Amino acid sequence: MAHDHAGARMPGLNCWENWMPLARTAMYATGSQVHVAAWPGSVGLTEDITRFIAKGGADVRGQRGRPLPFR
Repeated sequence: MAHDHAGARMPGLNCWENWMPLARTAMYATGSQVHVAAWPGSVGLTEDITRFIAKGGADVRGQRGRPLPFR
């Protein structure tokens, strides 16, 4: 499900749903502009999933809008 907010299309996935390629593909198909991803992950998990989301074409930001470092 996606919502329009402040001129941006914002779908989201919760926790383990972010690891599901088909769920992410369906979300991208809604015309998402901002991906809202929430999970209680460790640094390693956070770095991995943000790479997967970025490969799908979404802009990846960290907490409070800071870009996440990629190694």
